[in-house]
Amino acid sequence: MTPLDLLEERGAGEIAHPGGTLLDHLVRVGQRLDGYGASPMLQVAGLTHAAYSTDGFDTALLTLDERPVLRDAIGVEAEELVYLYAASDRVPFYRQLGQPLLVWTDRFTRSSVTKDPAEIAPLIELTVANELDVVEHAPDVRAEYGASLLALFTRARGVMSAAAWADVERTL
Repeated sequence: MTPLDLLEERGAGEIAHPGGTLLDHLVRVGQRLDGYGASPMLQVAGLTHAAYSTDGFDTALLTLDERPVLRDAIGVEAEELVYLYAASDRVPFYRQLGQPLLVWTDRFTRSSVTKDPAEIAPLIELTVANELDVVEHAPDVRAEYGASLLALFTRARGVMSAAAWADVERTL
């Protein structure tokens, strides 16, 4: 089963999201990452990034018990990034961006690990693509969070691609 087939089967095309449906958003995030020159792994992770829900979007397409289903559709490395994105306890994690070491906490298990900023570069690229798509399609989100997103991405600039940073500057 292709990743797109899986998303459609799980109802992503029926779930409202800024700019249309969740499926529309997921496709745009994958395309945005393609525009950054991201690897195929990162692009497919972007396409499926909300499969398990996220700290900012509570609707899950798959349960955590179904991780093997997503792994079969997108590969081990991409699924691990989707899990990392979904499990991120965003507020405490984002506060640390720009520091030499980061403590990442899994919001599902409450376990924590220390990460080097370079390790989280794909997570940051995915976050940029996701948040910029949302602010482009939700003026209220841009008005409320645009300045804080710019500050967040400025702190993370050292671990994102030049194309992602150019998108931040253009969009925010």
